Amino acid sequence: MDAESFRSTFENFLGTERFVKFVRQGAVPRLLYWQEREWDRFIDKHPEFASALPQLEVLLRFCFVHRQELVQDRIEVFHGTVRYDDAYMAEHKRLFPYANAAPYITHGRDYPDDTIEVWHCPRCRQLASRYTFVRED
Repeated sequence: MDAESFRSTFENFLGTERFVKFVRQGAVPRLLYWQEREWDRFIDKHPEFASALPQLEVLLRFCFVHRQELVQDRIEVFHGTVRYDDAYMAEHKRLFPYANAAPYITHGRDYPDDTIEVWHCPRCRQLASRYTFVRED
């Protein structure tokens, strides 16, 4: 299935705002109730995409800001807590939501390893590199 064609049709059907919300939520481990309802409505209008459901996680694995496929990487884990500046968080959400740049912050949760696999957008990561991460050990 052509991912770009699917995404374009799905976005046109849902509208950009709802589509972005759907993509941000993802399809793992399963669709939420509201997503299932949207999916059913979409398939009623576009039955040619009915076979996409098992592939939905992969089809939605892209950056909706930069329209790039996400790529996998392994990054450092920081076992601790960090508080980000509100202005930074606003920029992150708007300009580079899929940076997933090192380090991954555990915020006190147990994590057994010092690295973790993440999906990221190369353009998001490039934009995020302008910011400095400061540890609060």
